[in-house]
Amino acid sequence: MDKNKILVLSDIGNMSDSILKNSVCLAKIINADIELFYVKKPTEVVVAENQFSAMRVINQDYNTVDKAIKAYINPIYEEFGVNITYSFSYGNVKNEISSYIEDCQPDVIVIGKRKPKAINFVGNNITDYVLKKHNGLLMITAENNPLEPNEELTLGVLNSDEETTNVSFAEGFLPYTSRKITSFRISKKTAKTEQTYTHSNKQIEECVFDKNKNVVNNLSNYLVKNKINLFCIDREKSIKKTKSLFAKEDIKRMINKINVTILLTKSNNPLSL
Repeated sequence: MDKNKILVLSDIGNMSDSILKNSVCLAKIINADIELFYVKKPTEVVVAENQFSAMRVINQDYNTVDKAIKAYINPIYEEFGVNITYSFSYGNVKNEISSYIEDCQPDVIVIGKRKPKAINFVGNNITDYVLKKHNGLLMITAENNPLEPNEELTLGVLNSDEETTNVSFAEGFLPYTSRKITSFRISKKTAKTEQTYTHSNKQIEECVFDKNKNVVNNLSNYLVKNKINLFCIDREKSIKKTKSLFAKEDIKRMINKINVTILLTKSNNPLSL
C-alpha cells in the first residue's frame, strides 16, 4: 500500500518537539512518511555586498542549519523509529513554499502554531497562504497537551450544522481513541439540546455553546481544561460555505485563539487510514 506524505513546515529558529511529535503520531495513524522543509530569507544571512563574501557566508550558514536540523530530528527518530527526511532553501518564503508543495504533493501539511506577536517562518500570513495553496489536510500544532506517539488520542470535533452531529470527517481517527469523543456545536438558538450516543463503538458526547463574541475563548478553555489534544474541523464545510454558521473568518479566529492542536480535515477524506 502506498504511503501518505506529511510535509512539516518548520522554523528552525523556533524549534519545539511538539510539532515533530504531532507529526509522528499522525504518521503512525495514516501510514505516512514525513518530510521537513525550512526556508530562510537571504537577508537574514547576507549583509555584505561582495558576491564572494556573500557566498561564503551562505555556505557557512548552510552547514550550521544542516547540523541544527539533524540535532532536531535525530532524537525523535531514536525515540519513535520514524524516519524524517528534510531539506531547506534560501529565498522568498511564500515562493519557496509554493514550489515545494507543488513538487512534494503532500497529503497533509503540518505547521506550528504562531506565537503571539512573533514574526517567524509561520508568521506573515503563511498559515492563510497554505490554506489557499493546499487542498488536503492541514494540522496546526500547539504546545499545549501535544499528541504523543503510541498513545491514544483525546478527540474533539466541531460541527457547523445547527441540528445534527456528524463525525464522519474524523472517522479514521476514531479507532485511536478509547475515551469519549466530544462533538461541539455552536448555536444561535436559545433552546439547545445536548445528547450522548454511540458511534462505531465510541461514546459521542455533544457539547453546545452559545454563539457570541466570547465563544471561541470559551471553546478554547473547554478544550484545554478537558485535555482534548486533537480538535478536528471539516474544512470543506466550514471554510468554503461562507453562509454557514462557521465561515472562513471564524476558522481563522479559532486557529489563532484555540490552544490545542487543530486538524482541518475533509468530509471525503482521500487518505488511506
